[in-house]
Amino acid sequence: MLILEENLKKLPILPDIVTLLLNLKSSENYDTKKLLELIHRDPILTSRILHLANSKFFGFTNTIDTPGQAISLYGMNFTIAVCISEIVNNTLKFDLDAYDITYYKFNLVNELSFKVMLDWLDESDADLKEDLIIPIFLHNIGKFIISSYLKQENKINKFKAIYKNSDVSKVERDFVGISSCELSSMVLKDWGFDQKNLDMIFYMGNPYLSTSNKKAVAVLSVINTLCSFKRPMSSDSIQLALLKAKDYDLDFEKLKNIIDRLSINYKNS
Repeated sequence: MLILEENLKKLPILPDIVTLLLNLKSSENYDTKKLLELIHRDPILTSRILHLANSKFFGFTNTIDTPGQAISLYGMNFTIAVCISEIVNNTLKFDLDAYDITYYKFNLVNELSFKVMLDWLDESDADLKEDLIIPIFLHNIGKFIISSYLKQENKINKFKAIYKNSDVSKVERDFVGISSCELSSMVLKDWGFDQKNLDMIFYMGNPYLSTSNKKAVAVLSVINTLCSFKRPMSSDSIQLALLKAKDYDLDFEKLKNIIDRLSINYKNS
């Protein structure tokens, strides 16, 4: 893992706008006007927010034309998380060649993951929903670094050959000594993200090891299985996700109904 550690030492510094967005998120007095000012600094942020807000997974008949409308519909935390995710992805330079993932599919899977979380958790879990938004969008960024490293070492083809028919985390550990979710947590720690978010992402591979936020970690683990980049919404992914949901004592039946409904939209994507 030594060469990979060298890559981590060379991580780019996030733009100042991320700190401003995180401070805004942690503030008890949400300032919509301030958020809109930050969004309007970068046209790419506006484009990404509107694209996600108008995703067919959400089923709105009316088009959402402005970030302000998106904030009203989905809330501040959603909008902030989308902005941070887009900035992080651009800062790291999107690279998922080792995983055979295009930018379009990456965003589609993120949209699907968010929608599953939104529909699965009840109103009584409103705080849990808010806590999960950033991990939902950022738990896969470690894959960018692994893919870039494998490219440097000319190991992408070897990785792909094994990855297709094996457990993803195991293959990642065999090649770089760490899973991508653990690596994502390390990267976000270096960038000063909240410890609660770091723990959710770090332990999602094995929620039983988590000492806090156990339900959040379990939900994230199930959604990651269901919306796996390798086979999102496949029969195998669905079966394993439902087994995990039952094992973690989560609402298995509700998740099954959501999958039945969303799988049609995903297959037509």
